[in-house]
Order: sequence, then structure tokens, then C-alpha cells
Amino acid sequence: VNHIPWLAFHRERSPFINIYGSFGHPEIWPRGFPIDELRNVTEDGWSSLRRTQKHEHINAYIQQFLADLDPDVDALYRLAYPMSVGHIHFDRDQQPVALEPYTFSPYNTQNTVTHYEAFWGLYLPVTTTFRVCDIWRGFWVQRLLWDIGGQLVFGTSTVQQVRN
Repeated sequence: VNHIPWLAFHRERSPFINIYGSFGHPEIWPRGFPIDELRNVTEDGWSSLRRTQKHEHINAYIQQFLADLDPDVDALYRLAYPMSVGHIHFDRDQQPVALEPYTFSPYNTQNTVTHYEAFWGLYLPVTTTFRVCDIWRGFWVQRLLWDIGGQLVFGTSTVQQVRN
């Protein structure tokens, strides 16, 4: 009998979630999504998905709603697929998605509600460059939300963004 390690049959689960995949666009990814993690997410954009039970309570301290037309996508995506930018529409029937602890997805403060319990997360780090300070802030805020029992929730698009 050959002893093949269990891990040989199961791909390692990524801690990153491409939230755009859950809203109908697994082929695009948000600005700040680690490029080397793209190969670790499933076709629908998720590395794991669990439906919230009706009796579960979620502390949605930060709620990011998506933007149609020209969402905040990665620069590499803009270079590779310039014709699709400006024409993106997310699935409006998708229910809000709460990230579970130990999972990350980039988010920004555009079209975002930050509740009082998470106001501390609005500070921008001054030790990083301006173009990435909101990305780093988003990751450490998500990590600290777990400690206070809060969650980041993504909702379907409620605005249309047109960039100049």
C-alpha cells in the first residue's frame, strides 16, 4: 500500500477571497488582491463558502457595497482587459456576504458604511505609500475585527462609478 500524504489530494485553502466572484465576476479581482493567490481560489471566486444560518447573529461593523461600471479592480486587470472596464455589472440578486474569521478580501472606503464600533479602522497608516495605504489598512482592520467579534460584509452594487 502506498502511503500518499492527505495533502496530495487537497489543494491548500487560500485565506483570501475574491469577493467579485461571489457577485458574478470571478474573472476580475479587486485592487489589492494578492496576485499569487489567484490560482488558489475556486471558479466561483471562493476558497470557502458557508451560508449564514437564520439564528446566527453577525456584527457587520464594516459594510462595503460594490460599484457597477468601473469598480476598484487591480491595475494588471485594467492593462490585460481594458475593454471590459466601464461595463461591469454585479449580480444584484446576490445576498450580502459576511467574511468569516481567518479570511481576507481587499476593500476600500468608497461606498462603505463603517459603524461606530470600527471607527478606529478609518485611520490611514502613514508608513506606507499613498497608493497602498488603504490596502494595508483594510487587511489589518479585518484582522482586528475578529478580536472584537466584528465582521466585514460585502453587499451588491448600489452605485455606478464613472472614472475620469
